[in-house]
Order: sequence, then C-alpha cells, then structure tokens
Amino acid sequence: MTSPPRCIATGPIATGPMAAGLRASLSAFDRRSPARLTEAEARFGNHPSYFDVLIDCLADEAPAVSAGASWLIRHSLERGAEIDADGTSRLIGKLPQVATWDGALHLLQSMRRLRLAPADIDKAAAWAMPHLDHERPFVRAWALDALCALAEREPRLHANAARRLTAAAKDPAASVRARARRLSMGPKRGKPA
Repeated sequence: MTSPPRCIATGPIATGPMAAGLRASLSAFDRRSPARLTEAEARFGNHPSYFDVLIDCLADEAPAVSAGASWLIRHSLERGAEIDADGTSRLIGKLPQVATWDGALHLLQSMRRLRLAPADIDKAAAWAMPHLDHERPFVRAWALDALCALAEREPRLHANAARRLTAAAKDPAASVRARARRLSMGPKRGKPA
C-alpha cells in the first residue's frame, strides 16, 4: 500500500490512460471489500492526477465507481492526506451528485478532515442536512457528526446542530444515539472519532 500524499494537488478533469485504468478498477469494487480499492491505490496512488480522477468519479453514474472513489478519498484523509482549497471546493461541488448511500457515508465521515472555505461550509451543511433523515442509521449518525463539525467552524450553524443533536439522542437506532452521546461530550471528554 502506498503512503498517503501530504497534499492533494487538484486541477481540471483528468483524462487519459491512468484515469481510464483507475475508473476500471473502481468499477470492479463490490461495495463490500476494499481489497480492489487498496490495489487501485497501490497501482495509481502516486500519479499526479490520482485525486483529480477520484473527485471526478464522485459524480459517476456507476454506483461502484462513486462509492469506491469516496472510500479512497476517506481512506487517504484518514491516513494524513490533505486536500488543498481548490480541490476541497471541487469535492464540495460534487456532493449533490453523489447518488449512493455508501458514497455519502464516506464523505460525511470525511467532513472533519476537510479544510473548508466559508462558502464551502454552507454548501456542505446544505448537503449534509437531508442525510440526517436518511433511512440508514450510519448515514444519519455521520450526517450528525458532519453537521456538528461544520457548526464548530460556523457559528450560524450552532443552533441547528444543537437541535439535531437533541433529536438524535432519541433516534430509534443505537448507532445514532451513540454518536449523539459522543458528540455531546465535546472535545474535552471525548472528541468524536
């Protein structure tokens, strides 16, 4: 497995043999086991357009491609990669086009690791809000986490995040209630994972 890049340089839509190869690898993702994705990372991860292609693939119509791209982005961020301001703005711009529940989950889980411009905070919050009512509990839990992370950066979101945190404490799903408890503890007693 390759080590994570320290900075993701982004640019225009990437095309060419590497983009085609990476997309082909993503299309083979079964949306369960990340083995194909880690193989794709090992093969393409050091290419200068790697993250450009992943960001473009977030909006792909093929569910495996979109979900695989979001998983690789989350995986890289968890391992210390950083996305520059332009890349983050491009990623945030793709959010409304992410059509898979698992793609949304991966990006909600990534929200704390993104350095967002003020305009991107509002866009990310607008995208995350409908996921608070998603049928899948993990998506709801991580939408709550994303909203709280955004509220930490934008005071206008505090009241809404507090209301949603209170409501989530009564969610029928244990995973949502657990995330709400963890977020309620705050950074001093138990920073959200």
